[in-house]
Amino acid sequence: KRHLHAVPARDATEEELVRAAAAGDRAAFSALFRKHARYVGAVVYRILRSSEDVDDVVQETFMAAHRSLASLDEPGALRRWLVTIAVRRVHRRIAARDKKRRLNEDLASRRGQGHVYAPAIYAAALTCKQSPFFPPRHH
Repeated sequence: KRHLHAVPARDATEEELVRAAAAGDRAAFSALFRKHARYVGAVVYRILRSSEDVDDVVQETFMAAHRSLASLDEPGALRRWLVTIAVRRVHRRIAARDKKRRLNEDLASRRGQGHVYAPAIYAAALTCKQSPFFPPRHH
């Protein structure tokens, strides 16, 4: 078994890179990023149909992957795992965008009816954070 530190990242197998990155080797993780970021970005772009959030989603995907790389049972499945993380992040982003749009529409319609809402309440609803105006949420 070779140690990555003794082998240039370009000569290492993907499995070696995954194991080394999981053990904290930054060069190995960088090599994995260079190898897969474009593909993950293309998948994200196809779902979003816009380049607006692609870079953010790719960055979030690789940050999440970096934190959880040691839990990857099958190093050969890295690309599939990265795409799964990215797709979940895209779906969350779309859901948040839709929620914000619905809240904006609701706020606009209520303003038209003479209702006024405090910005703190509206901001708490948008970010789904606990507010003193709402009871605690139980997940």
